[in-house]
Amino acid sequence: MIHGFRTIYPVPIALAASWDPAQVEKVQSMAAREASSVGVNWTLRQWWTLRAIRAGAALWRARERILIWAPVWPKRRCGGFQGDAIGAPNHILACVKHFAGYGAAEGGRDYDSSNISDEQLWNVYLPPFEAAVRAGAGSLMSAYMDLNGVPATGNRWLLHHVLREKWGFQGFVVSDWGSISSLTTHGFASGPEDAAVRAVNAGVDMEMTTGVYRNNLPAAVKKGLVKQVDDRCCGAADSGCRSTSWGLFKDPYVAPERCERELVSTTQREAARTAADRTAVLFA
Repeated sequence: MIHGFRTIYPVPIALAASWDPAQVEKVQSMAAREASSVGVNWTLRQWWTLRAIRAGAALWRARERILIWAPVWPKRRCGGFQGDAIGAPNHILACVKHFAGYGAAEGGRDYDSSNISDEQLWNVYLPPFEAAVRAGAGSLMSAYMDLNGVPATGNRWLLHHVLREKWGFQGFVVSDWGSISSLTTHGFASGPEDAAVRAVNAGVDMEMTTGVYRNNLPAAVKKGLVKQVDDRCCGAADSGCRSTSWGLFKDPYVAPERCERELVSTTQREAARTAADRTAVLFA
């Protein structure tokens, strides 16, 4: 939901230009109302607002901008999507992506390698993600590319030691589209089973699209190749149980009257108009 759901709101880079955290939270909350009304209960969002802040405010050094604003923006964005807690009525689960260093790919080419110094990694690229974890984001997506020679989707240092042990993340990690099967393309895994084992042992709880987990993990578990099976299963299940807005166990059906009431309503239109007014930027 880069620009809302049915009602069109300003894109994240425009919201960043507003320098108005309350407006960011309002926009995400309104988008969540529309999405949840039709049964969409999870949003996968790049932290583009933070990237825009890092790139756009020339008065401060990048490190200072990130450290000052990162906690503010994730708290507002997560609060807008998820409400006061995961499972709040009329809200949806937030997913922060892509973890981590995805915006530093060589030559600006999508999916290419990222080679980032420790100084840049810890002071520029990781703080927005840590801030999102502190703000209560319920899920996080691993990245396609390799980070300093190790694919992010198979990077246990990144997904376990940093994310879970250092930051205390309690949600679940989902792979990017086909990024588990891509571990073989990277040359990091020898084949589908090895890719599944490397990803799950690194800390990826859920696979997106390709079926590598479904086709290979049962046999890998029986062979004793998978560590911390309970942790991987319980992380996703716990987020699902806490998120009644997902509709997994409660209120599983969409109420047509709520859809009619929420989609492109007068309230939505007024909120979108206000957001557009507050995010307008004049270029000389």
